[in-house]
Amino acid sequence: MVETPRRDIGLGIDRLLGQAERLLRGTFEGGAARLVDSLGSRNDDRALLLVHRR
Repeated sequence: MVETPRRDIGLGIDRLLGQAERLLRGTFEGGAARLVDSLGSRNDDRALLLVHRR
């Protein structure tokens, strides 16, 4: 989700945070699946755990 062979992991983390900010603006419901769908590569293993404390 955040790394590729020839790219700095920091860039991938920044991309993940930016996408999360856009996608999770309204609700966290189904947020992990939405982030995986928008960021993950279909040709690679993908997983994300999203924790939201109330």
